[in-house]
Parts: sequence; structure tokens; C-alpha cells
Amino acid sequence: MAQRDPACAPRSMLDFGSGLGTAVWASHTTWPSLTRILCVEPSTAMATMAQQLLSDPGHGAPAIAGVEHQAVLPATVEGQEMFDLVVSAHTLLDLHDLRARSDALQALWSKTRGSLVIVEAGNVEGYRTILEARAILLAAAAADGPKPGVLVAPVEPDLFIITHLLNHAYTSLSLYIY
Repeated sequence: MAQRDPACAPRSMLDFGSGLGTAVWASHTTWPSLTRILCVEPSTAMATMAQQLLSDPGHGAPAIAGVEHQAVLPATVEGQEMFDLVVSAHTLLDLHDLRARSDALQALWSKTRGSLVIVEAGNVEGYRTILEARAILLAAAAADGPKPGVLVAPVEPDLFIITHLLNHAYTSLSLYIY
């Protein structure tokens, strides 16, 4: 994303299934503009460790400010908080069925003001899950009306990015599939 749009400077991020905060570290390193980060992690042990690592990483690395932790994804409601960057990394396979994955993806898309990034394992199951997520999100984006989406890239076999046409530099793109 940063290579495609050097002017991209998200200010807020939702990390769904944040684990130890790997996506937070990568995103904050790429975009120091991030000032609001919400980590959603149901495992208390993982969330506690992430809080410790993000607030005092050691080895001279600076703490990442503006990070909040929650155990569940906030409900989708009218007037809800939206995020410039929404990430789901290695999380969808943990959801047990298509309905749970579809509900989670639609909730994540509804909270996305900028870009939604999905990352899954680079194996057969991860590939199937990415294809499933792609179909769900393209249908949701098409149904959004005033909030259309465009598939920017499967950059790797296990990653793709879908962004809103509004509030994004690629308003002239229709659909790119690599």
C-alpha cells in the first residue's frame, strides 16, 4: 500500500485478531501517522502480552502510543467509529464456519473508511479462505452503494487489499486483480 500510494497516511487502525501486535508494529513502522489503534484479541493471555510489548518493547524501541485493546469486535451501529486501516491477519481460519467468517468480514468492511487488508496462511486452506473472503467482500462492496470498494491487489497468494473508492487516491481504478 505504501509503495502504491506514498501519500497514504492512515491515522486510525483496527487490528482484528491482533495476537501479539505484529500487524500493529508493521503498520506503525510504515505509517507513523497512526495515532489511534484498536486491537481486538479474544485471548486474555495474548492481549496482556501484546499490551506489555507495545508499551515497553525494550531494546531501545519506542513504545507505540494510542493503542487500545478489546476482547470482541465492537458492534456495528449507525454512526460507529470508522478506521482508515483495518487488518485481519491469520484470523479468519480461526473462525469455525462460513457464517462466522462472513459476519466478521462484513463487520470489518462496515468499519473500514480506507483499506481492509486480509492476510492468511500460504497453504491450501488459507488460499480457499482468501478466495471466500474475496467473494464476500466484493459482494458487500458492490452492495454498499455510496461506499463502493475496489479490489486493489492480491499482492501475494495469501494477501489482498480492498479499499474504498471514496477517500482514496485510486478513485479512477475500477477493479485490479493480480
